[in-house]
Amino acid sequence: MEEPNFHASEEAATGDAANGQLGSGIVQNDQPQLGDAPNKKQRDTGGEPEGPKNLSPPLFGQQAPVEELHPQHPLPSTGDAHDAVVCVNPENNSEDISDTGLSSARAEELLAVYGPNAVKAKQIPEWKKVVQRYLRVTPILLLIASLLSVSVEVDGSRDWLSFGLLLFLCNVMVWADYLGERSASDAISAVEKLAAVECSVKRDGSYGPINVVDLVPGDVIWLKAGMVVPADGVFVPPQKHICVDESALTGESLPIKKFRGSELLSGSVVQRGEGAMLVQRTGVHSFYGKTIALLARAESKGHLRTILDAAAKVLTWTAVGFAVFLIFWERFHPVWRENSHGDASVGILFKRAFTLIAAVIPAAMPVVTTTVLAVGAVAISKEHAVVSRLSAIEEAAGVEILCTDKTGTLTLNLLSLSRDEICTEAGFTPDQVLLYASLAATLTDPDALDAAINAAVDMGERQQFEVLDYTPFNPVDKRADSIVRSKTGEVTLVTKGAPHVISELVCAPGDTATQQRLRAIIEEKARRGLRTLGVAIKPVDNDAITKLDEASEICNKTAWTLVGFLSLLDPPRPDTKDTLERSKGMGISVKMLTGDQQAIAAETARLLGLGDNISGPEIFRSRPKGLESDLAFREYISSVDGFSGVYPEHKFEIVDNLQQGGCLVAMTGDGVNDAPALKRATFYDPFVLVGLRRDF
Repeated sequence: MEEPNFHASEEAATGDAANGQLGSGIVQNDQPQLGDAPNKKQRDTGGEPEGPKNLSPPLFGQQAPVEELHPQHPLPSTGDAHDAVVCVNPENNSEDISDTGLSSARAEELLAVYGPNAVKAKQIPEWKKVVQRYLRVTPILLLIASLLSVSVEVDGSRDWLSFGLLLFLCNVMVWADYLGERSASDAISAVEKLAAVECSVKRDGSYGPINVVDLVPGDVIWLKAGMVVPADGVFVPPQKHICVDESALTGESLPIKKFRGSELLSGSVVQRGEGAMLVQRTGVHSFYGKTIALLARAESKGHLRTILDAAAKVLTWTAVGFAVFLIFWERFHPVWRENSHGDASVGILFKRAFTLIAAVIPAAMPVVTTTVLAVGAVAISKEHAVVSRLSAIEEAAGVEILCTDKTGTLTLNLLSLSRDEICTEAGFTPDQVLLYASLAATLTDPDALDAAINAAVDMGERQQFEVLDYTPFNPVDKRADSIVRSKTGEVTLVTKGAPHVISELVCAPGDTATQQRLRAIIEEKARRGLRTLGVAIKPVDNDAITKLDEASEICNKTAWTLVGFLSLLDPPRPDTKDTLERSKGMGISVKMLTGDQQAIAAETARLLGLGDNISGPEIFRSRPKGLESDLAFREYISSVDGFSGVYPEHKFEIVDNLQQGGCLVAMTGDGVNDAPALKRATFYDPFVLVGLRRDF
């Protein structure tokens, strides 16, 4: 009988997060799809990459055509320069990639073609924002009324008092409105500050510091721990891997190990290791640049300001209508003229009209509104909340839909081990599963996975064993091994790794029942989006063996014994579920927007009681049948409980469609990928509901 293939089920369900040892959510298709966020298998192949075809997964719904930009190739002569990206074989140690880099002359040519590696979003200067407010109807009418009060004499005198008061009202109205909304324009500046400033680039055969603005596709840069990746590119030789944190960009809670050929996104942070990166995309065509470009599009007029502006317009134009009627009545009506009013000069008539306008228009409305909201801000501050924009107080009270990021907002953004999800084999306890997993982990500079295991294990028990030899995880074997000696002198081989790999180790050929049982466990964990790890042990008969190579040769015929499976996840914050339930009780519909895989998103939604209707990013790539019209598409977005695998532009589109449907939408999140949607929402500010920092 043919043996069941664990790879068939688990490889499709593996998103080799962190160090590639974990089984994750289910991936429906290994091939890149337009509009899809690259899944872990596309961006971070668990082993060595297959070749250039995997180097350029779609970014923000666009797949750039491949173009070689190294010195021996000519510049592209047609089309948008940024439509080309570098494509190399990461296994190629050719001198033009890792040994020489670009020449200075070539870099200058490419800079002229591609432009600087910067996105200068068009922003209105502060002085222009103030001037624009003075040019609105109400301030202009107040200015005219103030000028008429002092320029037209009545009984031989000029009304300087009215002039001063009207001018004061005009200035207060303009500046109160400007200062009250000023914080809404800070998003682009805040995101731009996260960018790297300088990096080490190989030019003319040697590395040297270069401003990131001067980077071009084809450059080779050297990445170090703590560095912000300044452009999109691929990891290239000589180093084999590097660990980066993409949580602020994609929502992935785990640091990700990048192997040769893996794509690195601009704005991610190098957590461990160092190595070379070949630049592929710069400027507005990079992941980071597209986020800033979306921010520039995300201007959103606040709900309170919309209401106040509408009320002001109605009152102002009503006053103007009465003033025009008054001028014509005084000037031309015979009854008025017979009562000795007909001799009034045109100047006096206009002065009376604009006095009426000044009395009716709501010049003090911004001041009164700001004062009332300031009182509310004081009350909110007593609840340990920070009010950064006063109009947000009123907007929060009217929110109908809350869109929230998952990683770091609903969850802790901290990988932890769930003891309830530990699956043990007969004869072993959950504590033993943890113990052996920790013995196959490192205590020195552990990655997120090993740190979570070490945090859960009883260190007193672990110290009863001496680790004689240790081999860290590698992408070929997909496991980490160690040989340990107990206090009683017993020597044991310990391994932990991808669950399908461990399953194959412990299952005897022909043992179909065990194979099917273990595969069912693996698939169940994968469907729920849990990151799963298998643990197994093998006794060593010779107590003198201290090296893994020696033990492997002697014990190659000895069977491995499965200890069990561990499951790790990014858990919800302790108060998130209660807060979301109270929000629903207030009539607020909550939708989760995450870049994580659908299985992980569904499991988080289940734990928080958000519902099980989680949509993927495919609807933004191509609208399904029945959702072709904008109205049907908006209704569909309103009906789902959340979205998985979404990029910043998808979050932006979701919020925009909900707003176009007439809803007051709030957005909360803490990552760069949330910034465009945050700014687009009617009410936005991070951590509005989750308790880490209540900020209105």
